[in-house]
Amino acid sequence: MDQSSLEVRKLREVKQAKSGDSLKKRLITQFVKLSGIGSKGLKNALDLQVRNYNWRFPNLPKEVEGMRLLHLSDTHLDGVPGLLENLLQKLDELEYDLVVWTGDFRYDKGDFDAQVLEPTFILAKYLLKRSRVLAVPGNHDCTQTLQSLETLGIEVLLNSGMEYKSGFYIAGVDDPHYYRTDDLSLSLKDRKGEDFTLLLAHSPEIVHEAGNREIDFYLCGHTHGGQVCFPYLGHIYWGARCARKYASGKFEYAKMQGYTHRGTGSSNSPIRFNCPPEIVIHQLGG
Repeated sequence: MDQSSLEVRKLREVKQAKSGDSLKKRLITQFVKLSGIGSKGLKNALDLQVRNYNWRFPNLPKEVEGMRLLHLSDTHLDGVPGLLENLLQKLDELEYDLVVWTGDFRYDKGDFDAQVLEPTFILAKYLLKRSRVLAVPGNHDCTQTLQSLETLGIEVLLNSGMEYKSGFYIAGVDDPHYYRTDDLSLSLKDRKGEDFTLLLAHSPEIVHEAGNREIDFYLCGHTHGGQVCFPYLGHIYWGARCARKYASGKFEYAKMQGYTHRGTGSSNSPIRFNCPPEIVIHQLGG
């Protein structure tokens, strides 16, 4: 992690730690309780779907042709009863070469709590037995959470990057949504001019900036694909400062391709409707 970025985000999270539950969350909780939709919504929130995508890029290095990325996002494991067990069972059946985890490791916001994060630590240890794991923080993730994940072996890309393979650069930025401490320029400072570049970000809110900086592939989450969607209308709220077309699934901007994960977990309330949680495998060429 970039240490200067770490210090900047610490200042921002002081305010978040004091804010408590949002009015939105309290209203949603009350609505779910009074309407009686909680049981069905939770069943949907546990119905993990595995999605496989094959991506083509004209400048993809031969060394990474066929590489499979396991993409997890917005896991929120401590807030969705039974999700960890379902997730581990699904992951046992999958083959992948690298894990990318695009933030929101816990359900609530606020101060670090090791007990609350225990399901996340269990998942992290499981993943590390099988692959390297690269991660970026989300708007629910305090600095101490990032440090604890790094202690376990997770590689947190906090406005930093690396040449993962020859000609294949992976950059990661801090949360562009709440913290707004993302620094794309800093994350790209070690990139070579001709490198194929994968960017990991928590949200799709810097799509235009990324596309204008010659990013080839942009992976993110945050929106949960709407989490509650309506027949024919789809998602009507996505909680991000971006156009609707970037809020769920595949997208393109300029020469850049990208994917906004619909979320492995759920937030505000452990429910989903017409928008199942997902585990995504991105295969690069091959």
